[in-house]
Amino acid sequence: MAKPVIKIPLIIVLFIINIIIFWNVFPSFIYVDEFELLYSQRFVGLQELGYRVFVSSSNYLFRPIYYFIFGIYYKIFQFNLSICYIIIFMAHLAAAWLVYKFLLKVGKSASFSAIGSILFLTYCGTWEAVGSIGGILYPVVTIFMLSAFMSYLDNKLALTLIFFTLALFTHQASIVLLPLVVFYEILMNKKRIDLRLMKDVSGIAIVSLIYLLFYLIMKIFSPAFVLGGRYVLGPHFILNGLSYMSTLIIPVITSYSMSSIIPRWGMGIINMLQILLMLVIPLVCVYIFWRGQAIIKFFLAWIILTLLPFSFFILPPVSRYLYVASVGFVSIVAFYIDRLINDQKYRRIGIILFMLIFVANLGGMVVYQKLFYNKKELRRQILNQILSKAPKIKSGSRLIFIDLPIREDEVKGMIFLWYKNDKYDIRTINANNFNYRKTYNIGTDYGPGYIFVYDCVKKSLILVKSPN
Repeated sequence: MAKPVIKIPLIIVLFIINIIIFWNVFPSFIYVDEFELLYSQRFVGLQELGYRVFVSSSNYLFRPIYYFIFGIYYKIFQFNLSICYIIIFMAHLAAAWLVYKFLLKVGKSASFSAIGSILFLTYCGTWEAVGSIGGILYPVVTIFMLSAFMSYLDNKLALTLIFFTLALFTHQASIVLLPLVVFYEILMNKKRIDLRLMKDVSGIAIVSLIYLLFYLIMKIFSPAFVLGGRYVLGPHFILNGLSYMSTLIIPVITSYSMSSIIPRWGMGIINMLQILLMLVIPLVCVYIFWRGQAIIKFFLAWIILTLLPFSFFILPPVSRYLYVASVGFVSIVAFYIDRLINDQKYRRIGIILFMLIFVANLGGMVVYQKLFYNKKELRRQILNQILSKAPKIKSGSRLIFIDLPIREDEVKGMIFLWYKNDKYDIRTINANNFNYRKTYNIGTDYGPGYIFVYDCVKKSLILVKSPN
């Protein structure tokens, strides 16, 4: 095994880099559905927490560990999110460290593993999973999946099944562990699909089958469990998968308003390049599986399989969905950089390439987190203005919000969480008003209750009517 190329212990290097990444994350506020998730997991005793976790898992997706984490968030939540973001910080750091351990087992090279873990930590395409408390499930499921995979490689069946079960209870996409292990055995260990291989993976296969049957039963007996047409099996998964793979290479999602820092013409160029990549990627994949090295084939299989569960969504690409797949992507990049660095002739090129990719991704992550911070800060300002203008609202009151630049469910979540009461009649007019259109008409009778209007020019919330 090659000696480590980094003299300073890698965990210290990763820790320092993670501090830079989280510099704009630590003071952040809450975002989108996190208000509702926090409120829905409120509890007094552990029995009540168990009940709320069960209800949430039954009504949406079976993710009890994810909802349990939100229950912990609620209990430590004192209008100070520092502890919540420290948990994200530690989870992302732990995932990067496990990427190092994983690549060390698979690639048998400390330099390759170190490069891969650093590139994984800084990879800016996953900014959403890193910068929000709701994104915690992606580092956590990655931790469990990598732990299960490494336990399998160490022939520790009990640990493999425990970590795999924990992964499934965190995010259903971890169901792809079985084909990942099979691909590894075929590609890396040159095994055939025979009784011996089936025996080796039988434990993972049994857990996978039980989980799939459980999901089928849940869909039958809990209609709310289905994703309301947003998740559909169909050929669209091919286009979506290629879109995600192109976004891995160019980590900018053109459908996000988050990307407003880039001029429109720049976004157009990026969009065209991603479309071009979508045409080229199938040819590259065919070539790799035909002529590529076994380890590259495995990492490519990792990318394709971990993106597959997300590819059936009838939704635009989402940054956080790239988190698990980025393990395979950065591993491919790290593998070729490490080969250049270890070749005396191309060492300088390898080092320069690594530094360029590292700096570009770290810079991109810092920029993304700053923009993300601004979006979350807008929600803090709106909430503070609501609280300052209406510190006490009687249960059952009617509240109307007009021209808000945030979603309706966010407003409801804010009110329910901070007033600790969901017995309010909350209505919105022109919510999610990203174009800042002014629709409020002073001559219109909006009915009784509190009426809040967002001033698009001053970017402030005004209470124009109160029941008092």
